[in-house]
Parts: sequence; structure tokens; C-alpha cells
Amino acid sequence: MSFYETFLEMIFPKNLKCRVCGRESNESHYSICASCVRSIEYINPPFCLKCGKPLEDDSLRKCYECKKHHYHFVEARSVGTFTGVLKKAVYRLKYKKDVYIARPLAVLMAESFKHLDWPEADIIIPVPLSNSKLFKRGFNQSYLLARELGKLLKLKVSDRHIIRVRDTDSQTKLTRAQRWENMKGAFEVFKKEALKGRTIILVDDIFTTGATVDECSRTLIEDAGVKEVYVFTLATAKNIT
Repeated sequence: MSFYETFLEMIFPKNLKCRVCGRESNESHYSICASCVRSIEYINPPFCLKCGKPLEDDSLRKCYECKKHHYHFVEARSVGTFTGVLKKAVYRLKYKKDVYIARPLAVLMAESFKHLDWPEADIIIPVPLSNSKLFKRGFNQSYLLARELGKLLKLKVSDRHIIRVRDTDSQTKLTRAQRWENMKGAFEVFKKEALKGRTIILVDDIFTTGATVDECSRTLIEDAGVKEVYVFTLATAKNIT
């Protein structure tokens, strides 16, 4: 194999195993195979114009939760629902420590982002983890997604402007009301002057109730004078009670 062929193999490796299903495929979409990409339950209209969750009735503009609750972010959108391929991918990223899957997932996010009618953003900020969870996991999955997305969109990414100042309980087993209470006062902003008047894209892996991203948004707007926050996540979960 020539040097040129070796170089091409490094950039465009052949016979990659799909990081989701494990099958080898020459159609590998940055190491997620074409079959898995096609099977994603993408979010298409009708969906809530505020949080982006799918709606069954195309005559509705907002879901029930968004009608009764005030969110601080302008809009939230996701690539697809937290089922099937995306659910497996997030599991591999967070719990199997497959950090390399962040790149193909960010590619999917970037392709979806192109269809959003959002104003030009100044910076991408990932939702931060607590120090204890960051130490235990070894990385922040939201930062990995944001970092790769920033490269693809050619936008600045920073994980130094907002931090989680207290260890919140895991949101996984909490009710909707408990999730909102759990996140109150969880974040703090640094270098506020650099964010004043800016438009921010807040990136997370999953949108469930919106409690986490909304508290981040509130903190950025009220404490740092951020102009607008738009939330972009890989997946959105079904509503919980």
C-alpha cells in the first residue's frame, strides 16, 4: 500500500464496524451504518414549536406542557426521538465510554441543524456536569457533542462560562415536578461580560422535561445578560408525569 493509500485509509477507513449495531458496512456514515441512520425516528412535522417534541395533531402549535409552562429559551429542537438507534448510541456514549461515537452523532446533529430557521449564534455552550459525575464518568458527553458540532458548524464552543455548582440528584427516576425543583440554582455563570447580548446555542444529549436546559437558559439570561438561548439536543424523550 502506497503512502497516499495509507493516508486515505486513515481518513476514510474501510469496513468500519457500526458503533451502534456492530455490523461491518462500507456505507458507514462516520462509523454509524446507513441502515442505522435510516432507522432513526427523525422528528418531522407536526411538532411543538417551542420544545420540538412530536405532536399527533397537526392543528396544534404547542404541546400541553409548553402551553402551561414558561421556558426561558426561545426554542428547542432535536434530531430524533430517544428510541432505537439514538437511545443505543447515547447509552454507548455515556455508559460504555465510547467517546468516538460523538463524532458521527454530531454529524447527524449538524445535518439536522441546517434545516433550522434560527438566527446566527455567537457561541455553543454544552450543559455542564457536576464535578463528581464528571470525575466518575471521565468526560461530559454534552461537551463532546458540542465540540464536534462546533467544528462542523464553524462556531466557537466553550465549556468555561457556566458550571454546575451543586450536585443535583440524578433526574432519571424523578417525576416532572421533582426534576424542576431539583435543578433550581444548580448553575453559575463566569466571565459574564463575554456573554452579554450574545445569542447562545445550548447543547445537551437528551431533552426530557426541559428542566435542566431551562435552568441553564434562565441563569445565562438573568445572570449574564445573554440575549437569546436556543436549545439543540441529539434526542428528545417522551413526556413523563
